[in-house]
Amino acid sequence: MKPPPGPAHPEFDFDLVDLEHLRQRRSMKWRAYPADVLPAWVAEMDFAVAPPIAEAVRESLARGGDFGYAVDLVAPELSEAFSGFAARRWGWAVDPDRVILLRDVMRGVELWIEGFTRPGDGVVVTSPVYYPFLDATRAAGRRLVEVPVIPGTGRWELDLAGLDAAFAAGNKLLLLCNPHNPVGRVYTAAELQALAELTQRHDVRVVSDEIHAPLVLPPARHVPFASLGPQIEARTLTLHSATKAWGMAGLHAAVALVGDPAAESWLRGLTYRHRGAAGILGIDTSVAAFNHGEPWLDALLAHLGKVLDHLGKQLIERLPDVEWIPPEGTYLAWLDCRALGLEPSPQQVFLKRGKVALNDGAAFGRTGAGFVRLNFGTSPAIVTEIVERMASSVPLRPS
Repeated sequence: MKPPPGPAHPEFDFDLVDLEHLRQRRSMKWRAYPADVLPAWVAEMDFAVAPPIAEAVRESLARGGDFGYAVDLVAPELSEAFSGFAARRWGWAVDPDRVILLRDVMRGVELWIEGFTRPGDGVVVTSPVYYPFLDATRAAGRRLVEVPVIPGTGRWELDLAGLDAAFAAGNKLLLLCNPHNPVGRVYTAAELQALAELTQRHDVRVVSDEIHAPLVLPPARHVPFASLGPQIEARTLTLHSATKAWGMAGLHAAVALVGDPAAESWLRGLTYRHRGAAGILGIDTSVAAFNHGEPWLDALLAHLGKVLDHLGKQLIERLPDVEWIPPEGTYLAWLDCRALGLEPSPQQVFLKRGKVALNDGAAFGRTGAGFVRLNFGTSPAIVTEIVERMASSVPLRPS
């Protein structure tokens, strides 16, 4: 297992985040709202790109701009790089020959919904959950079956009894977010094993979206769902990408591991129009991230831990009525703002009054109303400004 990250590497100063410079970016995060709005919504960090990724781009430019499609939808160099990273980081032995290239993680989710359920079938999600899961299920004409996670003592927990009932009702596909976006939970091996036993008992397939797996804060540790044993692996599609942890969402490349040989053969047989065409630049930067990006990643995790502590202090000082369970992974905070009594929703009030853009919790499932998702993948100074803007939106209460 990879040791916990140590002190921030002096080469990487994540506090050097300049708002004026960020506002020159052309990404959705910085262009979706007017210039007077401070964006803290979509899962995109504010940091400069890791040096190995920048070097990969320079090397591609040196080849004359090698930005085309991958040949025959294969990328053996990415398969090898991911397998090495998985072994070092999680102690998970992955056969590179079993790693399949996809355009992005959501395409894998969509393919499994389309390929292994029929219109009208139920697809189980542990809401609140990454809202494209919900959108993809509805768009495919499937029935959304929400089994909300439960707020426990200091952590969010899977509702195993609810999942048992949902599977017993005949719903045969589970979309698992591991680590869990937006609540930030990193499930333990024991919790995942209990879930795995339910999927075996009811013959349920699992799509395990593990894109946030590199972003686990110590002492939590990521456990790949498919690593729980051959029988679990056989019913699991595992999806990974370097794009979230290394901040390059627009450079499309993802990998899939399929435990069922028949399902793997089916996926490999799809054309690029169905599987999605990854780009060479996305592959090259992902290889650089997995092979050479761990020092930067460890420094990032140390920084995120610091920012998370700072966020907690700011909330206590400026918004004491906001409740939350600090995340164990991701750079996303799930904040319960129901006690503030903000109508029509906290997200809309924060945007209109405070000029700060957060994600509306209602988009993540039926239990998300009154919550917001806050992106703390930035500097402590910007987190202070985010919370200040939120606090300025809340009417003063009579003393």
